[in-house]
Amino acid sequence: MKPGGVLLIDERNYQRILDNRDAALKGELHSSGKYLYTGINNVRAGFLSITDDGILVQYAHKNGKKAYYYGHPFKKGEMLELLKEAGFSNIEQYSDYEPGENPEADFYQYVCIK
Repeated sequence: MKPGGVLLIDERNYQRILDNRDAALKGELHSSGKYLYTGINNVRAGFLSITDDGILVQYAHKNGKKAYYYGHPFKKGEMLELLKEAGFSNIEQYSDYEPGENPEADFYQYVCIK
């Protein structure tokens, strides 16, 4: 990235999921519903597996079709540290589009200037 370039990153609050993995696997951990959209009563999302190395989510449409997402669950502060290691010196963090860090947020956003 050129000096002065801007990188925007949106990160799921995986630490909240990891800290509440039993509730998440039972379907008892819910997002606020304000930022994750899977359609009105058409798609159900559920965690199938949660480990420190990976999270597997199933998306099931009411028509019977299924899709899966597998991703690395960044731990608290891990993404921020990676951004600093990559040379970003000016990093602003947001929680559900509000400035700062909120451990109960559904998503974190980063505005990074090289």
